[in-house]
Amino acid sequence: SSVLPAMQNILSALQSANLAGQIKVSMSIKMDLITNSYPPSNAVFTGNATQYVTPIINFLKSNGSPLLVNVYPYFSYTGNPQQIALNYALFQPGTVVTDGSLQYNNLFDALVDAVYAALAKVG
Repeated sequence: SSVLPAMQNILSALQSANLAGQIKVSMSIKMDLITNSYPPSNAVFTGNATQYVTPIINFLKSNGSPLLVNVYPYFSYTGNPQQIALNYALFQPGTVVTDGSLQYNNLFDALVDAVYAALAKVG
């Protein structure tokens, strides 16, 4: 709950120093904040995360700043090895996951698109 005010304070300090155009205020999130990531188009932020993430995302958008995401296919695979093919998690050929008109050849790409889907749902 104190992350957004801290980001706003940092931006204010950068603006005061005439550095806001050169330095962007950003933050990173963990994939733990996203649920229903299979298929990727179903992904949403968890209920608890949504109330905190939404205003931060709006802040980042309004300032043209990036949102960084820690994407680790390893953790997704070890958390669900029965349903995720090891080759898919290791960027090896042989497994293709289809989500509507999109096809994913590896878990990393699917996780990144899950983030985009969750972001689209909060604005």
